[in-house]
Amino acid sequence: MHLTWLPLFSASLALAAALVGCCRLAVPPAEAPDVAPPPDRLPVVYALIWRAHATDDAFDAREFQARIPRLMAWLRSLHERGALVACGGGGLEDRSGGLTLVRAASPEEALDLARGNPMNEIGTTELLVWDVYFADLAVPRPFR
Repeated sequence: MHLTWLPLFSASLALAAALVGCCRLAVPPAEAPDVAPPPDRLPVVYALIWRAHATDDAFDAREFQARIPRLMAWLRSLHERGALVACGGGGLEDRSGGLTLVRAASPEEALDLARGNPMNEIGTTELLVWDVYFADLAVPRPFR
C-alpha cells in the first residue's frame, strides 16, 4: 500500500496539486479523534484520493468488484465512528478513482484511517488536507 500526504491551504489549489504529486509520511496509529477545530481556525476535512494502479485499458473490473464488500464494511466503520463526511467513486484522467472525505484529529490519523481501504491493494491513496472555506468565505464558521 502506498499512502502519501499533501498539505494544502486553498481549496482552489487542491485538485491541481493532487495531480502534481506529494511527499510520503510514515506514521504510527493515531489516538481517538478530537476533531473540533479551535475557534480561530478553519475546519479541516481530509480527502483520501484513491487511484487505481492500472490504467483504464488494463483495469480488471473483477478485482475491483471483489473488494466492494470489504470497501462497504470499511466505509460503515468510518461512519460508525463519526469520521465519514462523504464518499464516491469515478474516473480520473486515465484510470478509476475514488474520493473519501473524513474527519480526523490530524493528518497522521487520517492516514491511519486510509490504511483500512481494501482498494489500496489495487491502487494508491493520497491525502489532501483541506482547510474548508465556505461560499461566503466566513472564517471561522461551524462545520456540520
